[in-house]
Formats: sequence, structure tokens, C-alpha cells
Amino acid sequence: MVSRPLAVLDAARRLGIRALGPMARPLLGARDARVMSFGVIGLLVAFVVAIVMPAWSIGVGTVVLGVPHVISDVRYLVVRRKLARRVSLYAAVAIAVVGTTMGYGLRAALVGACVAVAFAEAGAGRKALVLAGLGTLFAVASQNRYLADLVYAHAHNLVALVFFVVFARNAGKKAFVPIALFAVGALFLVHPVGLSAIASAGGLSRAPATLPLGELAQQLAPTVEAGLAVRLVSLFAFAQAAHYVVWLRLVPELDRGSDRPRSFRQSARALARELSPWLVAFFALGTLVFVVWALVDLAGARMAYLRTAFFHGYIEIAAFAIFACEGFPKRDRGPLPAAAAIGTAPSSASPAS
Repeated sequence: MVSRPLAVLDAARRLGIRALGPMARPLLGARDARVMSFGVIGLLVAFVVAIVMPAWSIGVGTVVLGVPHVISDVRYLVVRRKLARRVSLYAAVAIAVVGTTMGYGLRAALVGACVAVAFAEAGAGRKALVLAGLGTLFAVASQNRYLADLVYAHAHNLVALVFFVVFARNAGKKAFVPIALFAVGALFLVHPVGLSAIASAGGLSRAPATLPLGELAQQLAPTVEAGLAVRLVSLFAFAQAAHYVVWLRLVPELDRGSDRPRSFRQSARALARELSPWLVAFFALGTLVFVVWALVDLAGARMAYLRTAFFHGYIEIAAFAIFACEGFPKRDRGPLPAAAAIGTAPSSASPAS
């Protein structure tokens, strides 16, 4: 049932590659050029939408791309890094989730990360250094609990950029162009000129009926003046979209074994193999539920997603703490046949890692 639509997408992609002719060669053979191209295109679209309709960007982006990006998060940080076998990671996330239900929020996540670090495969000195960092963050968060959780809500989007740098550390220089582009776009949005651009583009009034810009400002920037609050909402929309671009498009490119691209069918088979078809189907159903819900009540669907998927941010914190102790594991660089790389291989071909 799924293979036929994917075959259509592969056929459309082949036509697009043939239409591009020689211009497609760098994208087919160079990972850094492909990451740069997809990153630049994705961020430019995200930047424009964050100015023209920031509220729509936040609402629709969350319910449509939220669940798929959680899948990617789990896949590339936990499954492919072999953290799924560690009881300490599950304990860390459980502590964070239970603590959050009790009102501790970010502080509970930091305590959970300390548990993960305690069982990390690293020397006592390295563990002590990471634990000291986590303890400092805990102390800062304890000074103003509400502000700490609010800052974390914004910083969570930027964590994806940190992981992008980690994944791209061995890629070519072109792969880091999206980081520079994001920095320029973010500075523009927080500058007063950003408010003028949003107002001129109609972004102040263009919003879903159930998710007005004013409500988002109260959620994301409740303690600042109105003009800065609007700019911070727009910045959040841009950063959230960048977060999704990184996890859904750039990290999969960077973490694949071969430098050559992969067909849609190969990507689907690799996903099902690594996470199991049942888990993929469960997440797909979850996405469908939130999308249908959003057609009736976008704000309600968004909040339901946030309450359901908040745990994945705690996975990132625990994983980051473990990697700070042990170093970041290398990816598997398995070979991929050149024919299969552009979707011309038969559907029975074995997917790359």
C-alpha cells in the first residue's frame, strides 16, 4: 500500500534529475553540496513563512512535522547510536517525565541526565566535569523555574543546530552554510527592522482563528514589551522550522553511510528495518490523528502534541550528556550501489544503512 506512492515519488525524482542534467551531478555525488542545497532552500522558505505568517508556521508545522521529527530524533540519537540498549537512558527520561508532571520541568530533565552520566562509559574525571555542568544548569534553573522552562522552550529548537554541527563535523565546509544562514535570519528577526518586515508582510494579522499571534506571544514571550514579543514569536517560528529541517532532511543525509542519495523506497525500508514496521505505523497514525484534529482545532491539536511529545526533548538532553562523556559515536558508512542511489534500482534492492 505504501510502496506504490513511493514508487511514484521515485519516478518523479528521476524525471527531475534528468531535467537538471549536468547541474544534478554535484547533488548526486557530494554530500556537503546536497546538505547545503537542502538546508539553504529549507531555511529560506522557513524565514519567509516566519515573516509572512508566523502563527501558521508554528501551528501547522507542529502538528504536521512534529511526530515525524520525533521519529528522526529517536532514530538518529538513540537507535543508531545504540543508546536504546541502555537502561540508564530510560531511567533518565522516566525521571524527567515524572518530574515534569510534578512541576519540576527542566530541573527534572537535568537530574535524569545526571543519572545517565553516572552510568556512562567514561572516566571519573570526564563524568565529574559533565556533572558539574549539569549541576550549574540546575542551580540556574532553580533561581527562576518559570523563566528556565520558558528559555528551554526556545532553546530546544536550537539544540537541533548543535546536533547538526556534531553530525556535520566530518562533512565539507559547504555543509555549514545553513548554520551561517540561520544566524543571519535570526539576527534580522530579533532586530527592530524585523517587526517592520512582519507588519509589512501582514504577519501580524495572518493567523489561525484558534491560534492568534497575541496568544502565542503570551505563551512564548509573556514578560517583554509587545514589539519584542512579536519578534520573538517570529524567531520561534523560524527556529522551529529550522529544527524540523535539520532532523527531517539534513541529519539523515549526514548520517547515511554512502555519499550518494537514496531512493524514497530505500529510505522507507531502512526506517522500517531500524524502528520496526509496527512502530513506524504507530507514529504515522499519530501524525494522522494530530492533522485531522488540527482541521477542527489547530490550537488544541498543537497543545495535545506538545503534552504528548515533550519527552523527546529530555532524550536529547540525556543523549547530549552521554555524548559529552563518551564522545559522539561514528556512523556506519556502508556502501550503496550507484544505480540505487538515484532510485533506479528495483524495489527489492537492499537499502543502505
